[in-house]
Amino acid sequence: MADNENLEDDAIVSAGLEDQISRCQISNIKEENSLTHPAPARLMNTTWCQCANCISLPTKMESVCCKEIEKVKGELEGRACITEHPLFKLFCQNEEIVNIVLRIIHRFPPPAAEKNRYLRQVCYRAFSAWIHGYRGEGDEKPIPACVVHKVRNAFPSLQNVFTGFRFTGDPPAEYMAWE
Repeated sequence: MADNENLEDDAIVSAGLEDQISRCQISNIKEENSLTHPAPARLMNTTWCQCANCISLPTKMESVCCKEIEKVKGELEGRACITEHPLFKLFCQNEEIVNIVLRIIHRFPPPAAEKNRYLRQVCYRAFSAWIHGYRGEGDEKPIPACVVHKVRNAFPSLQNVFTGFRFTGDPPAEYMAWE
């Protein structure tokens, strides 16, 4: 929806009509477009997915496809999904590499019963660092649903219970694997 709004503004500006159309008229165009083309619901379905690898997640914030994130688009290089990228496969699917990274950032081994939870957190941290670089506290960016899906399949939960996205006030992604 936000992309459509930006495109409308760009089209108006590029056509040289900005001075001729008032803000009220622009607002009416946006409102009319939102009524005729409503944003697809993101809960309990994956109709919003553009890569064919996303799963349904419990919140609208988490329900995002890799192709909707600008920084991910630059890494796709003709691939259908970011999960097909060699770096994703290396740092988020290769258990030996993920275990090494886990040992690097931890001073103690994780409890055996929770090892996959720690491995998932390392994968999310690696993905976040790769795509977004360093992010401080309060700069939360959800992991695309396709990435969550592939990581959960690689390192499943014994009880099939997952934490999900964390909001402001929680530690940034860089510290997730330190818990």
